[in-house]
Amino acid sequence: MTKKYTIYEPHVGAPNSGRIISCVVCVNVLMPKQGPVPEGGIAIVHGESDPDSQRIEHGKIVPKGIQDRTRQTTEQGWFELRSKRRQLLAQTDFMANGDYPSSEEERRALRLKRSKTRKIPQKVKDPAKAMLLLERIWSTKDVE
Repeated sequence: MTKKYTIYEPHVGAPNSGRIISCVVCVNVLMPKQGPVPEGGIAIVHGESDPDSQRIEHGKIVPKGIQDRTRQTTEQGWFELRSKRRQLLAQTDFMANGDYPSSEEERRALRLKRSKTRKIPQKVKDPAKAMLLLERIWSTKDVE
């Protein structure tokens, strides 16, 4: 006898809802009905699922709505922004050191760019607009 199960990570405060982690196939194993989910643990639902297009809601496998896909896109956008921001700051770390030969004006311009870069997530709530702002800040090559 082959059974398919979905393993998911429950949302805090909503143990019967969550993000699908994996779908497994078990041969000659019958999993018990899902009981209470331990805090920070994983839970199991009977049935096959697709983590990219489905989620768990009230103990059932349901399609992801537009809000879920939008949230994923937003999370990916912030991840890309953080990666780019880290890269730009790391590339100019040595210039921010007082030992780097540059004029006071160049140091001031670099400090301003780095400061604006760090403050982007506080100023802009949309990752696409934040990425445009980041590109605009670093588009001028007045610091070599």
